Amino acid sequence: MSATTSYQSANLDLQSAVASLEQRVTDLSLAVDRQNLQLGHIIDLLGGVRNSTDWSAVQMGELLRVLFTSIQQIRDTQIGSLLAEGPITLSELQQLQAVSHEQAQALVATRRARAADSCTLT
Repeated sequence: MSATTSYQSANLDLQSAVASLEQRVTDLSLAVDRQNLQLGHIIDLLGGVRNSTDWSAVQMGELLRVLFTSIQQIRDTQIGSLLAEGPITLSELQQLQAVSHEQAQALVATRRARAADSCTLT
């Protein structure tokens, strides 16, 4: 009977170990599922951030395009007003195209001062 008892005891120990392993595998499977859900949530959040960043980049690009177009229109208006005042040299025209807004205003003021001086001399 002792062989049977030791066999039953070993069998119970083995069943207990198998049950413990099954419980651990189940716990690990649940932990992996929770991690997968959390990773999915993080991926969704990152996708939203990426879309927001893309939208912001598009808006910034559009804003810069409008700004540069407006600056060019202001320069064209300045050049047009100078042409209306009289002939303009090619070098003056090239300077106006190449300089900043403040420098262009200084060139226009200089040209107008020269034009005013020439009108008073005649």
